[in-house]
Amino acid sequence: MLSPPPAPPQRRAEDAARRDRAAALMEGCDMKLLTAKGPVPVRLALSRDSAMLTYQSLGGATESGVISLAIVREVKPVVAGGILRSQTPVIHA
Repeated sequence: MLSPPPAPPQRRAEDAARRDRAAALMEGCDMKLLTAKGPVPVRLALSRDSAMLTYQSLGGATESGVISLAIVREVKPVVAGGILRSQTPVIHA
């Protein structure tokens, strides 16, 4: 059986960066959930199977939920709008 050809160096670097970002998200990060009532501080974490994002409120609010990564189109910093806002890259669905 033949093994697949080795990935180009740029692809390996991109894959390593993606794994590093996933590991950081699995540990969790603080962001703001944008609601009609105003921004709510939440803790966001990536599930172990990397299929879902979970969030839970940090303060007195009782916001919590799950976001399937299947509906996420892109991850990029945003100034305002969307579901979540942070000083770091944001999941924008």
